[in-house]
Amino acid sequence: MAGKQITNSSLNILKLPAYIKLYLIQLADTRGGSGQNIMEMKPRKTASILRSIERILKHNDMNHLTKDAYDFVNIMGGFIAHYDINGFIAHYSDVRDFVKDLQDSIPAEISMRDRDLNETPERGYSKPYNGYGLVYCQSAYNTAKGIKTLLEKYTDTVLNNTTLDDNRLALLSEITKRVQADPRGNADLLKALFTN
Repeated sequence: MAGKQITNSSLNILKLPAYIKLYLIQLADTRGGSGQNIMEMKPRKTASILRSIERILKHNDMNHLTKDAYDFVNIMGGFIAHYDINGFIAHYSDVRDFVKDLQDSIPAEISMRDRDLNETPERGYSKPYNGYGLVYCQSAYNTAKGIKTLLEKYTDTVLNNTTLDDNRLALLSEITKRVQADPRGNADLLKALFTN
């Protein structure tokens, strides 16, 4: 169908609802003669996303995840699909798991975003910037690089952070050892377990 104009009459054979035909016509009108998409996606909100990620890492709390940050991170390779942001937060309630998955995913994300930036018409690409537009690609690249910088800054702190549950498990382990060593001291040890 190269070189042909897409019109309502040429879509009649498809038996599609009118609103879908209109969408297809509008979509065709947004493409240049080479099939290049000339519509640009909105840029990522880099500053907002990075603030959210930094708060998560700094406070060891996934409840600082914003919708913008979720939308960016959720589509990165290595992150499983979740029903919504709440499912994502629940899955990564231990921020250490979130950091590990970010560490695994961010190098490929930076590489992909760099590739998108280098797909320019000057280099012979018919669909520059992977069809997303320069502004979007630059913002996605900057966001991925910013996440890498945050990981470099906070990973050791997060991975070495012990949670309240970790502390309770350590205390329980210590009490178990003491009870096994001196079964008569159970009352004092049990009291220590429930007061800490």
